[in-house]
Amino acid sequence: MKRLLLPLLAALALPTAVNAEPIPKISDYELLSTKGERFEFLCPKEKYKKDGQTKKRKLYKKCWFELKDDHINFMDMQKIKREDIIGYWDFKNPVFNSTISEHFLYYKFEGDVKKIVIHLKPKNFTPPYEKQHKKFKEALTIWINQ
Repeated sequence: MKRLLLPLLAALALPTAVNAEPIPKISDYELLSTKGERFEFLCPKEKYKKDGQTKKRKLYKKCWFELKDDHINFMDMQKIKREDIIGYWDFKNPVFNSTISEHFLYYKFEGDVKKIVIHLKPKNFTPPYEKQHKKFKEALTIWINQ
């Protein structure tokens, strides 16, 4: 009995966790995004005919959204509450050498499920476009799970 009691007391008395210092190059990375950051995305276009030719024009001057504490603000035109978000996934479009990623948000609206498709466009289609997608994905993942 003494043989079991002494190791048990020692185990309880000694700290069981190591100091929680970040490990260099493993767990010491800073977040890519900042709270309340505005993200721009490709505005949808509509087709129209002019002089017998089909042309496209943007539906909105600028397309953006911000992650607020309890909702997503889309261009000051729509606010979606965090509790209404039911799913998120992303897809790299094989067109344009995967420089455009599609991000899908599913949310509840008046008893129905709706979908938002966000096409992030890298600036000038030059690297590092991956950073922009990672930054957005990180920000959205953290926001959804708060």
